[in-house]
Amino acid sequence: MADFRIDRIRFRWKNTWSAATAFVKDDIVIYQGKAFVCLIGHTSDSSFYTDLNATSPKWVKMLDGYEWKNNWTPSTYYDVGNIVQFKAYVYRALTPHTSAATSTLGLTNDNSKWEIVAKGSNWLNNWTISTDYELGDVVRYNGYVYMVSTKHTSAATEALGLETNQTAWTQISKSDHWSGDWSSSIRYKVSDVVKYGGIVYRANTGHTSSTNLSNDYSYWDIVNSGIEYKGIWAINTLYKLNDVIKYGPSLWKCKTEHTSSSTYFTVDETGDPSTTKWELWLPGLDYETVWNYQTHYSKGDIVLYGGYAYTALKNNASSVPSINGKIQDTGNWELLKEGYRHLGDWGDDSSNYEYKTGDVVRLNGFLYICLTDSTGEVPDGSNKWQVLVTGRHHRGEWADNTQYEKMDVVLFAGTAYLAMKRHLSSSSGARPDLDIDYTQEQFWSVLIEGEATNVLRERGDLRTHNSQTDSSMADERLAIGAAGQVLKANNPIDATLDTGEIAAWGSFGQIPKVYYVSTANGQDIATNGVTEGAPWKTIKFACDYIQADLGNRAPASVFIKTGVYEEILPISVPADVALIGDELRSTSVFPKAGYETSDMFRVRNGGGIRNMSLNGLSGTLGTPNSYGTRRPTAGAYVSLDPGTGPGDTTVHITSKSPYIQNVSSFGTGCTGLRVDGSLHNAGNRSIVANDFTQILPDGIGYWCSYDGKSELVSVFTYYNHIGYLCEFGGKVRATNGNNSYGDFGSVAEGVNPSETAKTGTVNNRSKQAQIRVVETNGTSALAFGYSNAGENYTGTPSINLSGSGYGVVAGFEELRKNALTNIRVTDPGDSSTPGGLNYTYIVNNAQEGDTTSIKLSNADTTGTSAAYVGQRIVILSGAGDGQYARISSYNSGTKVATVERESDGTAGWEHIYPGYPIIGTLTSATRYAIEPRVDVTEPAFASTALTVPHKIDTITANDTNFVIAKTDLISYSGNAGGAWTTSTGSTTGTWTKVKAMKGTSYMVALQGTTETTVGGLSQDNGQSWTQTILANGANWIDIAFKANQWIAISSGSATETAISTNNGVSWSAGTTISGQNKLIEYGNGVFVILPESGNTALTSTDGTTWTTRTLPVTSNWQDMQYANGRFVAVGNSDSKIIYSLDGITWYDSYINITNLQDSTTGLWNNLAYTQGVWLCTNSADNTIITSQSASVWSSILDDSTTKAFTTTGGYAVVAGGLTASGMPAFIGSKGTTDACSVNYGAKPIIRADVASSRISGFTIYDPGSGYSSAPTVTVHDYPNTIDANYTVNVAASGVLGQPVFNARGLDWNVASATISGSGYAEIFQTGQQLVLEGVTALPGPGENIIINGINDIIYKVVSIDQQSGAGPYNITIKVDPAIGNAESPTHGTSVELRENYSQIRLTGHDFLDIGTGDFSETNYPILYTDGYNFESGAEPKQFNEVIEVGGGRVFYTSTDQDGNFRAGEQFLVEQSTGIITLNSSLFNFSGLQSLTLGGVVIGGTAVVVNEFSKEQTFIANSNNIVPTQKAIAAYVSSRVSGGGSNASTNKLNVGQITVATNNINQTAAATIEVPQKMIIKGGADGHYLSSMYFSA
Repeated sequence: MADFRIDRIRFRWKNTWSAATAFVKDDIVIYQGKAFVCLIGHTSDSSFYTDLNATSPKWVKMLDGYEWKNNWTPSTYYDVGNIVQFKAYVYRALTPHTSAATSTLGLTNDNSKWEIVAKGSNWLNNWTISTDYELGDVVRYNGYVYMVSTKHTSAATEALGLETNQTAWTQISKSDHWSGDWSSSIRYKVSDVVKYGGIVYRANTGHTSSTNLSNDYSYWDIVNSGIEYKGIWAINTLYKLNDVIKYGPSLWKCKTEHTSSSTYFTVDETGDPSTTKWELWLPGLDYETVWNYQTHYSKGDIVLYGGYAYTALKNNASSVPSINGKIQDTGNWELLKEGYRHLGDWGDDSSNYEYKTGDVVRLNGFLYICLTDSTGEVPDGSNKWQVLVTGRHHRGEWADNTQYEKMDVVLFAGTAYLAMKRHLSSSSGARPDLDIDYTQEQFWSVLIEGEATNVLRERGDLRTHNSQTDSSMADERLAIGAAGQVLKANNPIDATLDTGEIAAWGSFGQIPKVYYVSTANGQDIATNGVTEGAPWKTIKFACDYIQADLGNRAPASVFIKTGVYEEILPISVPADVALIGDELRSTSVFPKAGYETSDMFRVRNGGGIRNMSLNGLSGTLGTPNSYGTRRPTAGAYVSLDPGTGPGDTTVHITSKSPYIQNVSSFGTGCTGLRVDGSLHNAGNRSIVANDFTQILPDGIGYWCSYDGKSELVSVFTYYNHIGYLCEFGGKVRATNGNNSYGDFGSVAEGVNPSETAKTGTVNNRSKQAQIRVVETNGTSALAFGYSNAGENYTGTPSINLSGSGYGVVAGFEELRKNALTNIRVTDPGDSSTPGGLNYTYIVNNAQEGDTTSIKLSNADTTGTSAAYVGQRIVILSGAGDGQYARISSYNSGTKVATVERESDGTAGWEHIYPGYPIIGTLTSATRYAIEPRVDVTEPAFASTALTVPHKIDTITANDTNFVIAKTDLISYSGNAGGAWTTSTGSTTGTWTKVKAMKGTSYMVALQGTTETTVGGLSQDNGQSWTQTILANGANWIDIAFKANQWIAISSGSATETAISTNNGVSWSAGTTISGQNKLIEYGNGVFVILPESGNTALTSTDGTTWTTRTLPVTSNWQDMQYANGRFVAVGNSDSKIIYSLDGITWYDSYINITNLQDSTTGLWNNLAYTQGVWLCTNSADNTIITSQSASVWSSILDDSTTKAFTTTGGYAVVAGGLTASGMPAFIGSKGTTDACSVNYGAKPIIRADVASSRISGFTIYDPGSGYSSAPTVTVHDYPNTIDANYTVNVAASGVLGQPVFNARGLDWNVASATISGSGYAEIFQTGQQLVLEGVTALPGPGENIIINGINDIIYKVVSIDQQSGAGPYNITIKVDPAIGNAESPTHGTSVELRENYSQIRLTGHDFLDIGTGDFSETNYPILYTDGYNFESGAEPKQFNEVIEVGGGRVFYTSTDQDGNFRAGEQFLVEQSTGIITLNSSLFNFSGLQSLTLGGVVIGGTAVVVNEFSKEQTFIANSNNIVPTQKAIAAYVSSRVSGGGSNASTNKLNVGQITVATNNINQTAAATIEVPQKMIIKGGADGHYLSSMYFSA
């Protein structure tokens, strides 16, 4: 250490040394716990020791010391003198070094570099496995505490324990570790203390326990040897050392651990005394009460056997303590105590009783003790008994036929007698006084002698001395009379009544078959009940007594006095018996305890119950049934008697219904009057009642079922769950009653399920196809609109047209298949009205129009482009009648709407009768409607390549039959080309034309390139052929078919004709026609011939006289076909197709060439038709065009795809027919062996019928074809807010399209039509008419109609409107309520008609606050002061007054708490307001001459008003609809806007002045005068301007 000089005290404290720091002389720093003084100024090195140990040291140690570095850490540099704590020790570094890299290696890894400064301890709590323990670590191991003396890693498992390294530890302290009850498979450590049985052990060695501690005794030391009481010894139980058990009366201690026997306890379990497992610990005695044969007894057990007590000497079972008195039998028992067991009287029932030694009994006056076990022996006659005490037994008056015992004392005629022996008394030899006289028997001896003059013999006897016949006046005995009799003076005057005695017993007031019941003095004995003085006590006894001898005791009246009667229930009231209580209903009947849920009175024929209060039945309400009502669990106060079953005729109501009068019932969860008809299988099943009041919270006042019947007068119900209930066909007629409070008033549920119902099915096919509208143009018939186009028609249905005109000739030439038959507006499924809402229907007159536009009415001031574009516009009348289109644009300023066809989207109009000529000029007479546009998805289009057997030069088809031909070969297919068969017969020829006669099986083949007379004829659709010889040789190129007149034509400069009138069998030459003609067709009553080229045609009605007709175009005509009421021809020179509806007037068709190449648009060459679709092929490529009208043709499908055959190339021939499933099919060919089919049908034309802004239905103008399932129908309407719901229906065959009009008639302003034929229209029936078929029996008015599938509505038969058949019947009935859209059943739905329905008929009935609940809920009378309890729902519910469900019916006239009068649901008078409501499907006012309504008189005008309407267009034009003010105002506003100077109209007539468009005219050609000065702001021109120069 440096010298310390006082003159150098100038040190500066610099704190801890740091590297790269400037230090000056005398700076003091601390480094590694030591203080150093700077000797030389310098900047410090990175290492302090470099400066300290330099040649010229820069530092000198001033003070020594150490630096505390806290806990040792790995990878840390430690310098000399650093002090750290590692575990429990404190170390000082001896050598600078960097510590070990991991905590696992620890400080001890560098042990030589450290010295221990201080030793401590490191508490680590419990010892753990696999732990590195360092010096000083302290752990607890059970009750011991150890400190590590040698560093080590502890054992890897608990099983090895600390003991594995015992030498590495030093024990610090020692104590016990309580481990509770010993368990197996537990690792126990030294000092663990456990309890095993009653002994406490301490472990002396660590170990894992075995199954029992006894196996590990060497590991344990006993700490405390105690006991554990285990209760009564049990079999198969492990007992441990020192366990104490009770066996028998003693306690035993276990000497050796063992499992007990599975049978019984022995001291040495094995029978070997050397292995004794038990020792007697505490002997005892155990009283086991009475000995039992089956009990195992232990030594010391005490039992009572008879009157004696015995002690068990050893364990035993089934060993009788004594069988010979006191003597023990086998040494198992010894007598402990003699005693007695008193068992009362010995009697006749003792004959089978086993008496035991010591038993004591009393027999008469004696006590006997049993000496030896005895069964059946009488004590006074057996040596097994001994008299203990003698005595006498007083038996009262002597009685006949009675068993007397020795020493019995009796009294007879005033003398007491003592019985000398046991005997059965008799009134002859064994009577005491007689026995005394006949001493040989010696039954009795006189005990006390009575008076000699005594005549009294029995209790109640009277002594008289008043005989009328005995002058001695000797005493006589008068025996007591029967119960209820009185002592009367005899009548000495009437000899017939004289008994010889002046006094006698007799009845007082006795009336035959009248009985009495009273609680005051009644007794239920047979002799009572016939007098008021000796009544019965209970009603049940009275009824049972009468029933026991019904023939002699009934008819009867039972008078029941005032009182409270507690009765055993039920009480069956016998037939013709009336139970009559006292007045004021003071006779109260209650059930005896335990009978509260039973029926009270069960009645039979002619029975009655009057003047009573019935009380005490109590139950609860069950769970709600499917109708929401519940049934009480308790019985009924009055009900039909079920007897022994439904067939028990003794309880049937055969002639007179039971009658209940002046009765009140009080109860809970029960029924007042129950009439269950199922209890009787015959009879009337009825009860009637008058003045019957039911106060039954949660009960039912009156309940009737299963054909039960009642008539009720003044039957009142209060607080009932249901007032009146009829179910399962029960019926009640009631008057002057009420239902007050409670949950429901009168409820009728269901029908009688056992009734054999009348059955039938719904016939939705009773009507023909329905024509909703016959469209006319005011003169001619145009088209039919169907609400249902029918189905399954065959042949030719008939049309019946009626109306204002004449001359229409129309018929059906085709029936559609797989076509739309109807669209049904369906219920929306909620409470809203069907048909949607706010659909457009605007009707007005146009101003003008042309082929592509229409100028709407000036009165249309609300229309906008958004509202109109996309809507359909239909011309209703005037110029253009029947035309329709889609509005493509609208200018609300000019009122001009442009239109486009819906079929192809091009500009123009279409007609509802496809192909009808379009009128180009529309006028102000044109009346139009803007309405929703109905669009239907197109039928699927498909083309398939076909395999054909040979080249096709010509092809034809008739329905499903296709025939192809080439030179010398004809083939046919019956499934639209799916398979081909070679035709048979005469098929040799150069065939250029094969043609079918539509609708028949005839076909003809012609040779057009060979001059010949030979043709081919088939009568089976081409399957076989025969030659047919035409009239002369020619190149026959075409043929037309008319019934009984076929005409063939030839090619050449002059056209020859051949005619056959017998279906081709023979031919004759016809007229030769000039010119080169090529094509012939017949249809609509006319033959038409087209030339090879040109613009003329020939027509003839007879095939002989021909008339030239002008065609609209000139062309090289390639093909002509007739079908669906029109002729269609195609020419290929200039892409022309023309058509005609009559063959006379022809029209040029429009061809939409979109998607077609210019080079192919003029090469259309062959036509075919099927099922509403026309198809034309192209000779240049595979494209095709189609049309439904023949007036507009297009190659575009809805998705803009071009229609084409699947195989490319030009097509030369084509034919149209049907597949086997009725789908439209075309087969085309290039004239080679290549062929393709096309499947494509017609798209329906449909209008939506809008009324009051809702869709009421749909009208079908074309049903379409080719739909295997219902297509998607979309209603486009901009303004509508709620969409209509509807279903689309498709039929497989026989659907009607437009008829073919041969003549359209004249004067058809109003027209209607009906159809008759083999088909039908399947129409869902709504409204009040229902057509049924197959009805097993005719229903009567009022019967229920249950339609299968409609669970919530039961309909009623109002009347039968039509019927046919003699059974089963086809009927049309009127029903109520009307059948709604949602409920309308499908065809064939089964129905039941039931007359046996539950019904309640009420007149003069009151409903009071129904719905307010039971007594507590109603809170009467507070509800009338504080109001109804609305929060809990206890307010009046008028809808609960009458409930009709499941077919049940309630007919009623009633009033309610508000004084409202109702006649059922049909007539309501609100007396507080005077409002009268009528609600009925029919009011019959026959005979009513006039009806005055507020000063308006209806009558005498023959006007029938069917409807009051707010419809604003007056479209119906009806005499039966009365419009509202608002409707009239809207109509006038639509015709002439009512805005004063803003009036708008197409034409204004004012006097003789007419203002129209931009002209002002004078109708009478007079001068128009303008008297006032005119200001013309827009200037003047023309004549008006020039005249101004000359005007004044």
